[in-house]
Amino acid sequence: MSLTEIAIIIASKNAMDITVQPTLTHPIESLSDSIHKASRGFYDIHSLLMRRKSTKALEQLKTSKVMFISEFQTIHQVLQGSYRHIIDFTSSCRRAPDERAVTAQRCQRSGKAILRDLQDVTRTFEAMLEGFEGQRAVLSGISLSASKQSAIKGLTSANGEIPVHYPPHEDSVEILYEALESIQSSLKDLFVFWDGHVSFLNLVLNRQTNFPAPGEETQATVQTWTEYQRVILKANSSISQSIETMNMEPVVISIETSRRMPWRRHTYPQTKLRREPTIIETLPKPAAPWQEPSKRSESRRMSILSGRLTSFVKGLF
Repeated sequence: MSLTEIAIIIASKNAMDITVQPTLTHPIESLSDSIHKASRGFYDIHSLLMRRKSTKALEQLKTSKVMFISEFQTIHQVLQGSYRHIIDFTSSCRRAPDERAVTAQRCQRSGKAILRDLQDVTRTFEAMLEGFEGQRAVLSGISLSASKQSAIKGLTSANGEIPVHYPPHEDSVEILYEALESIQSSLKDLFVFWDGHVSFLNLVLNRQTNFPAPGEETQATVQTWTEYQRVILKANSSISQSIETMNMEPVVISIETSRRMPWRRHTYPQTKLRREPTIIETLPKPAAPWQEPSKRSESRRMSILSGRLTSFVKGLF
């Protein structure tokens, strides 16, 4: 069998059984997608509990969310270790057959370390999910109650009757638990893959099999594992964003509060166009009758000014 296919090789005393294993791409992509869905589920449920003012359920959710964030960070680190291992493995494949012994030992040690980490994170996550299952009934009840109230408010008829049927609500609780169960399944698939890979490296060290033969076989193997590197980088980037989402505190805006404070009606979020200031031109008001100068006083004032000007001119000569 060509070593360009990833295989689990189990050696026994009588025979060697070979089982073809799925590639690493699918479990990693599924893992990152599920963590993304879980992060959105935690955020939506956190926001829901804040709006419903469910203090006890909210505190329990916060505690569980911190634990899952820590576990997602551990998964992120394990994938980083996997990326470094792939660099060593592809480098060993490119070496000449007589120069692979030392690098094979290093690959075998790093591969076994990743396998142990995956085993630990899988067991820990399984225990966390089992404990978090106890909150499912409470969270589902709160979500269902909020869904019914939203549907009733939106679909009450003109005569005040409540419709018998209302459209189904996208339950964030079910989405969250399905995502967490998918994460658990992906972790198990990753463990199976690395268990097969470490078994292959053990056989290499025991001289029961060899690295891919130089030429096309090595080129195909290196190409496959290089693609795994790209998938891991993309997944780790997505997981980092999901962790940031889970660390965010939801902001709930109270509609009643905004109604009680009308002077803040133009604060964010603003739904109306901003009104430009209006320039109003004002004309001077006409003077009151008592403010208008009389003709007699005006002629007298002009006479006084004329007399003063005449005296001034005579003084010059």
